[in-house]
Amino acid sequence: MCGCSQVKPINTNIVVSSISCIIDAFIYNISNFNYIIFVLTETWLTNSINNGVLGLFNYNIFRFDQCSLSSYYTRGGGIFIGVRKDIPSHIISVS
Repeated sequence: MCGCSQVKPINTNIVVSSISCIIDAFIYNISNFNYIIFVLTETWLTNSINNGVLGLFNYNIFRFDQCSLSSYYTRGGGIFIGVRKDIPSHIISVS
């Protein structure tokens, strides 16, 4: 056991503290329930974790990992959004 906190479902969102602790359960759930859209917060992902590792090939992935350039904190943060590929989706720039 990695010692990370449990997954806490909140409506259709999942709050995690480090996706690496729940990766097997995450992949199983996404694969079996075929969600249209899912949102993860507090993923703690870094650029060292490639989207392909997660096996979400039927989803467009949008993510913002916390980094030292965007935060004073060294751990935590991160947003990960998956949108099934049959649903049109793209990033909208906000100025």
